Amino acid sequence: MSTNTDLPSPFRRYEDIVRSEWIDYNGHMNVGFYLLAFEEAARSFFSWLDLSKDYRNRTGCGFFVSECHMTFEREVSEGQHLKFETQLLDKREKVVRVIHLMYSVDTPYLAATNEVLYIHVNLDKRASVPIPKEKMFLLDELFMAHKHLPKPQQVGRSINIR
Repeated sequence: MSTNTDLPSPFRRYEDIVRSEWIDYNGHMNVGFYLLAFEEAARSFFSWLDLSKDYRNRTGCGFFVSECHMTFEREVSEGQHLKFETQLLDKREKVVRVIHLMYSVDTPYLAATNEVLYIHVNLDKRASVPIPKEKMFLLDELFMAHKHLPKPQQVGRSINIR
């Protein structure tokens, strides 16, 4: 990447439609399918970084989810058009922390968030390993582009009864 202005800030590449099979007996999207939709947004993000299936095949490394925290802001229903944003919150030698945000497009609102800690892993050894320097360079640039974005209020949340 040549300049930080070339970097998507935030990252916006994935959209989807709420499918009928994602709807539960309460008439809204089931919790499991939120995670599936967020995983597809993550695949889009990692693919853009060239850290997806092809990367795994070339290097024998990939990313595991170490921890995630979802929040549900407003429900979504069958047929709703969704768009996703990903914001890089932090990165270290072996880990990447992001928040994915799910928005309803038809009636614009934030529907849900998923904050995730990914660990870079050697798949043969099943152990964490450093992210390659050229990928860290891109992550550093993306982090510089994202660090000025407002942090969503859901970042760092824990589960509490108010």
